[in-house]
Amino acid sequence: LVGVDPVDVGWSLASSRAGLEHRAVVLGDHAAGVRAVASGGLSAGVVSGAVVGGKTVFVFPGQGSQWLGMAAGLLESSPVFAAR
Repeated sequence: LVGVDPVDVGWSLASSRAGLEHRAVVLGDHAAGVRAVASGGLSAGVVSGAVVGGKTVFVFPGQGSQWLGMAAGLLESSPVFAAR
């Protein structure tokens, strides 16, 4: 994928692809990983899995000052969140 902007690829993956049951991520510039995913094999730098049923979850780890007040709006607007 020489000359392809990674931001454009990310946008396309997030906004226009089908939500398929099986997923894979190839880390970095890793052509062997892409070939492995295409063939159903294994390779270093590849993470794969399948979708499982359930609800969406948001995680608020509370680490660092960058998270100060990050859930304040949710705390005020969601009684379920506030109760937990």
